[in-house]
Order: sequence, then structure tokens, then C-alpha cells
Amino acid sequence: MTNILYHECLGQQIFRIRKSRSIRQTDLSDLTSLSRATIRAIEDGQGNISSFNTLVDALGLVFHWFRRSTGVHVGEHIASLRKGRQMSQRALAAALSVSRPTIIKLENGGTGRLATLNKALSFLDAKPRLLCRTEQNRFHHVAKSSASDEWYSPTSLLTTLTDAIGSGFDLDPCSPTTNPDQAPVPASRYYTVQQDGLSMKWTGCVYMNPPYSKIKKWAAKARLSADNGDADFVLGLLPARTDTKWWHEDVAGFADVFFLRRRLTFSGHQHAAPFPSAVVVWGGDAVLIGRLRLFLDAYHMPSAAHKYLPNPTKKGSRKNPNQPPNIFKIGE
Repeated sequence: MTNILYHECLGQQIFRIRKSRSIRQTDLSDLTSLSRATIRAIEDGQGNISSFNTLVDALGLVFHWFRRSTGVHVGEHIASLRKGRQMSQRALAAALSVSRPTIIKLENGGTGRLATLNKALSFLDAKPRLLCRTEQNRFHHVAKSSASDEWYSPTSLLTTLTDAIGSGFDLDPCSPTTNPDQAPVPASRYYTVQQDGLSMKWTGCVYMNPPYSKIKKWAAKARLSADNGDADFVLGLLPARTDTKWWHEDVAGFADVFFLRRRLTFSGHQHAAPFPSAVVVWGGDAVLIGRLRLFLDAYHMPSAAHKYLPNPTKKGSRKNPNQPPNIFKIGE
């Protein structure tokens, strides 16, 4: 069958992937700051390409092209396929009933209306498939961790956090693997999705970068594990969603929050995340919080327990002599 309406296919792929991970439109809206109406429009093949790309990146997806093409973003792929047919931009514009500037905008920046991209894919008989990054790696026979909706922690941030606590972590309950040589987080023990970290007991010094589609349950588990004394502390890397119910139920006032400056570029992603991030700490003593304040380039919102901690940098001093040289800065 030729000339399949690929705007339906791309939207349906987003829909199927979202449903297969039990991600609600509300969850995806919280994660991306896109409205539910925008997400519905994208799943129907409408809206802006920029919003579509935000969903693709938030779900950890990439395009896999079954026909030969070159390029970085989808617009460059369209240009490659057009040139392969020896078509001018003007000819493609005429075939799609759009203006030439619309085609130029699409090819140069991968921007414009999703409907235009849909028409171009259909006309050029392109059949891209949305894959998880790890699925694409397996397609090329590269061994990687199992696919998930996690955003893997930046290595530079993990290094800073382990320097701050003075060691590796005791537990990562959200790990893609139990193999310490392949696990992104340095820890003594790991729980994977098969073991269901939410149902296991958390002890010691815990680090979690949870699946963002079920973040409410993970935040509640972190708070409970610290409050009941099972865990010495739980340090989580979370999206800074101060307008959500879970944030006010289990973070604000209950944990120390370090709002990271600028947006993180997570491991495996080419661009910065479409949301701000925070390091959240449930439990822990004043020494731990003080060291994190020194090591992290972030604004600290203290928990009720640490409300009156002194600022580690004295007022009027140009530089704190105890400031570590490897302070974490976004983008390094």
C-alpha cells in the first residue's frame, strides 16, 4: 500500500508508546509543560513539530529511517529524501500544496506544522519508526539496558553527588541493570523494573532517578523510607514540578530541594530536557545537606528539619575557602 497517511501513523505511534508504558496524558503534560489539548492534537497528527519533538524527546524516542537518508533532525532527512528524488523545494511545495518558504522552514530547522511533515513523509514514501534509544541500539546489535521512560542521570552530576556524600550509594532502586559495570549509578545494590523497586525495602544511602510516568509513587516511597528510618537518606533527581499534587504531598517541606540552574542534558539525549530539574533529599543530617550546598550550583530550599541551617558561604566573603574545586555546573 502506498501513500499511507503517516501523520496518523506518527500520532498513533506516540499514542501506543504512551499507553504501553501506562503514561497518562496528564503525566506527560506534567513532564513536558505541554497542555493535554496539545498532546491530544499531536496524537491526532496536528499541532506544531516543536511540540511533537518535545514529546519524542520526553519519551526517550528517536526516528529510525528504513530508507536511506542523511541528516540530524527530521527536516534534514526530508531534504535528503527530496534530493534523492532530484526534486526542487519548489516542486515539493507544489506537490504538497504549501509555499516554498514552508518547505525551507521545514528542512532548515525541522519546524513548522506537523501536518506539513506528515504530507512530506507520505509523498516521499518515507516510513520512519519511533524507537526507544535503547531499542534502536539493539536493532544495530549493540547491547544496552532495557528500554524505559527514564532520563538517565548526567555522569557529571553523579560524580558531583558521590563526591558530596564521600562514597558511592548503597542502593539504586530504579536501575536499568544489576550489572555494576553497566549501571549508570555507582551503588552496592540495584533493583530493576523486574524486581519492582517500589515493593522492596530501601536501606542505607539511596539514589533514585525514577520513571517519570509514575513519579508520584516513587516520591511517596522515598519519603516513607526516610521517615520510617529504613533509609539513611534518599536522594532523588526529579523534574521540578512545583505545581503538581505529588510535589506538595511528598516534597515541599518534607525534603531538602536543590533547584539546579538551567536545564540538564541527560545521558543519551542531544538536547537539554524540556523541564527544569531538582535534587531532592529526604532525610540526611546537617553535614550532608551542608556538603550538597557546597558542591551543587543550585538554590537550596530547606526542609522543615533544616530550616535554620547557616549559609555555608559567609556574608561579605568573596570566596568560601571550603568551596570544592569541582562544583557542578550545568553544561560542563
